[in-house]
Amino acid sequence: MILRKLLMRAAWYVLEFGDWLYFLGLGQRDYSSPSYCKHCGKWNFEEATAYDIAGMVKHYYETAGIVPKPEMAEGLVYEEYEEWSFEVNLKSAEVRKHFSQDYSPVNELKELSDLVYVIYGYAQSRGWDINESVFRVHSNNMNRMFQDDGTLKRNEAGKILKNPNTPKVSLEDLL
Repeated sequence: MILRKLLMRAAWYVLEFGDWLYFLGLGQRDYSSPSYCKHCGKWNFEEATAYDIAGMVKHYYETAGIVPKPEMAEGLVYEEYEEWSFEVNLKSAEVRKHFSQDYSPVNELKELSDLVYVIYGYAQSRGWDINESVFRVHSNNMNRMFQDDGTLKRNEAGKILKNPNTPKVSLEDLL
């Protein structure tokens, strides 16, 4: 038991050192190896990836002891949308003159990330597999962008027009 604690503590220091190197710009995160969460005190032996947003949100909920409820999650989506929208609107000089804040792409990206995060939380509160849903929508979009003759068609604004002869995405089994 003592040896196990010593090994876990040593692993934690190594991971902590790696975090500092990452934040100082001297290293990169390794998402392919087991990781120790210093917040919840658990090891993650599954393949970790920076792109598993649903897994990160689930981990947050579990660590915080939150049981996701659709009403709360929906409110968070509206709140984060408003915060992102505010940052986007700061691009306008007319809007900026009413606030003591300049537009910052860093702030916009942060608010956009928060919005994506809470959207994933909303999907989890509904019991939906949003990773699979997004994958299917992407795959369907890739198939539908080409017309029957193999060309791409765009409207006046440059938006790709979907091929009407290609079936729409099927998500019914995910509900």
